[in-house]
Amino acid sequence: MHNALHGITLLDTEAQSAYLRFFCYFVHGEMGPFEILTDSTLLHLPDDTAFKIAPLTTDPEHDGDHLMCFRATVLYADTLFSCRFGLHASGVVEMLDDTELASDVQRRPRIRFLGTGRFRLEEEAVT
Repeated sequence: MHNALHGITLLDTEAQSAYLRFFCYFVHGEMGPFEILTDSTLLHLPDDTAFKIAPLTTDPEHDGDHLMCFRATVLYADTLFSCRFGLHASGVVEMLDDTELASDVQRRPRIRFLGTGRFRLEEEAVT
């Protein structure tokens, strides 16, 4: 209902994926937003971690209960996850599954969140 009042439509995959990015970024847990990543150069990974960030994609295992399902790589606090999301036609988003990929991940540039605002922190040498 809220989306319809503001002219937000989820009729195609492009609009749905943009909405999912927006939704995740503005939904905060205790340690910040759920940031859908597309670029590993924004991260400093622990030395024993080597993999490529998977882009946001539609999930071929669409379950029929949702308008669309997606898979994405998500950074929450200092932990990287592979996540599966379900998007309802109403705009409700569900995280259907998540698998931890790495911890002690640092974002570059380092930022701090206050509400929905983000503030760049002074860079420190990464060892």
